Amino acid sequence: MKSGIKKILLSTLALVLTVMLIAGLAEVVVMSGGPTVAASVLASAGDPEPSGGDGGGGSSSSGGSSISGGGSSSSQTSSGTKKASAKKKANPITVKGKIASVSVDKLAKGSVTVARKKAMSLSKAKGKVTYKKLKGNKKITINKTSGKIKVKRGLKKGVYPVRIKVRAAGTSKYKPRSRTTTVTVRVVGKANTLTAAGKTVEISKENLDGANVIIKNAQAMTIANPQGTVSYRKVSGNNAISVNGATGDITVGKGLAEGTYKVQVSVTAAGNSKYESKTVVTTVTVVVKAAETPDPETPDPETPGN
Repeated sequence: MKSGIKKILLSTLALVLTVMLIAGLAEVVVMSGGPTVAASVLASAGDPEPSGGDGGGGSSSSGGSSISGGGSSSSQTSSGTKKASAKKKANPITVKGKIASVSVDKLAKGSVTVARKKAMSLSKAKGKVTYKKLKGNKKITINKTSGKIKVKRGLKKGVYPVRIKVRAAGTSKYKPRSRTTTVTVRVVGKANTLTAAGKTVEISKENLDGANVIIKNAQAMTIANPQGTVSYRKVSGNNAISVNGATGDITVGKGLAEGTYKVQVSVTAAGNSKYESKTVVTTVTVVVKAAETPDPETPDPETPGN
């Protein structure tokens, strides 16, 4: 009788296990020692003898094995996840800031937007890219998703460095990574209208025998339409010839020998709130001529009869 009951119960268990396999749960049962546990419990249930109690104890022990087996599976899964993460490659993102120029005239009318490509070069980014301003003038902002830079109305002419962090979020194969770069926003004015042209100046040698000779700016060059303060600098020429940085007057040192001397002069107009600075290099030619020799006096013809 007992043998018949056990056969019926084991057949029922086999049917249950078949259904669980179809449902995708067989792995949990097998790893936890399911068939052994189930068989022990069933055998215990059909056996009224005290030894059945020991079988129940065996079931509890096997149950402990089931918990342990489950823990091992979880540990293996966690380990596999870490290994998969560790295999991700470094994100190869590269970023380099540029100089972005904005007209002061346009800023007088409203805000100006600078495209990301004009503000910085970006390549090899893996994953979604985002942007964040770290440091810079408060009138300059950056769009978090597009990287476009906005320069607000009224920003004065000048140079403004902006520190920016660029982040690539990464992908299933690449890790996330951030790079920082500096974009230089240059607010520029109109082109300076300065023009400069050097002249040729002649000096007599006798004037240099005892003293220096000063050639006034207006005699040495023609300066027109400068925007801002004008300054001068000698670029090249004879050491005996110098240029005054503030006035542009040229000094020719005493004792300079006869000859033709070319002097290159740099003329700079500093610009102002509306105009950029500008430098023009021109050539002044100094000619030192020989002193004029007076014609010898012609003796008076003799008076006849003397």
